[in-house]
Amino acid sequence: MRYAIVDIETTGGSPKNSRITEIAIYLHDGNHIIDQFTTLINPDVYISSFITSLTGITNDMVANAPRFYEIAKNIVQITEGAMFVAHNAAFDYGFVQAEFKALGYDYSRETLCTVKLARKLIPGHKSYSLGNLCADLNININGRHRAAGDALATTKLFDILLAQKPIVGANAFLPDEYGSLHPNLDLPSIKNITQQTGIYYLHNQQGDVLYIGHGRNLRSSVLGHLTEQKNKRAQALKELIASVSVEVTGSLLVALLLEQQELHKHKPTHNRITHRRIHTHGIFSLTNANGYICFVIRTLKKSTSAPLITFASLSDTLTFLSQLADKHDLCHKLCGIQNPKSNCLNYEIALCKGACIDKEPVDNYNQRAREALYQISIALPSMLLIDNGRFDDEHVAVAIQNGQYLGYIYFDPNYTQTPEQILESITLKNDILNSVHIITHYLSSHKVEQIVKI
Repeated sequence: MRYAIVDIETTGGSPKNSRITEIAIYLHDGNHIIDQFTTLINPDVYISSFITSLTGITNDMVANAPRFYEIAKNIVQITEGAMFVAHNAAFDYGFVQAEFKALGYDYSRETLCTVKLARKLIPGHKSYSLGNLCADLNININGRHRAAGDALATTKLFDILLAQKPIVGANAFLPDEYGSLHPNLDLPSIKNITQQTGIYYLHNQQGDVLYIGHGRNLRSSVLGHLTEQKNKRAQALKELIASVSVEVTGSLLVALLLEQQELHKHKPTHNRITHRRIHTHGIFSLTNANGYICFVIRTLKKSTSAPLITFASLSDTLTFLSQLADKHDLCHKLCGIQNPKSNCLNYEIALCKGACIDKEPVDNYNQRAREALYQISIALPSMLLIDNGRFDDEHVAVAIQNGQYLGYIYFDPNYTQTPEQILESITLKNDILNSVHIITHYLSSHKVEQIVKI
């Protein structure tokens, strides 16, 4: 087994808005270093004075350094077939993956974190930061906060960890990292699961679905279940997992919608969905015998028509409808908020114009009722939410019409289609109880590629 011991320096703390400025890799065969690669990298972004004071790397130093794409092949070659080892591996591996992803390349290596490994094999240290741990172990760091110096110090730390538990094969740390797994689970195939966005199914030995989840990185999400050590419920699930299947969606929004649909379909025994705010009530509109536009509240289970808007409880529905009625001077009786035999209570205190007893002209009242209908409709108007698909040359369209979720469809953006053509191609989804809530909540905190109003 070979180990690529890696350290990087960056322009900031997140790969979303920062770049790598230096990388060092020491290739280790389990006994000693057999190869190495180190270089500064031109990040094509400004290096702040704070980062310079921390690492010593200046803008002038990287001005003539190679860009990442120029040294990407070197990284692939030296780490090929090796485990990616780093102190806080999630940080270094995440940045390296992000740089490759920007080039359109899916960089994937098995990882090992020396922070986690040190906590297990040499417990009792006050701090497991590289600097403090190396000080405790008398490891000299020649060039702290520079890639080569930190990577070499991590290599020396790794030697100490190897002495605590000699490595035999690729799964040497399996008992500590994964604990008890189902004997039929093919772990190597799990580690080859795609890192794309989608949903995953955890199956028992009979093939029944135990759990359904979603993830931006399907491999990481699944491995998260297999490395669970503390939660007893999660550990019990882990020991039952005999196989895993995944479905790539590309779009996180579609993953959430598909997950909800599949949860209703399979009802997995290990999904805890009681915490989800499933929508149970809706507001519907109708015109009564006298021509007035009315609003009514119904439970979604008993409804055969599509609601204008849905809520997680009756109290939430009443609160919204009351505020809507007061804003547009609507009769509480015609809105289903009160159920008197004659006029509503607001009529007695001159807050209702008398629609409840057919006193207000129908046209006058309905004009305000239509304004209320419009307010509801713009909460989730008719539109197509265009997002990234499963492949580079594919998009997905999520359709909402009259405030209701219709479904989604993948399409080729190079083939021009009108919104109407996309709508006609969508297979209608039946499980819509919580879909509107998922979409509105998603749009409040995330962005899609494009919104096309219909």
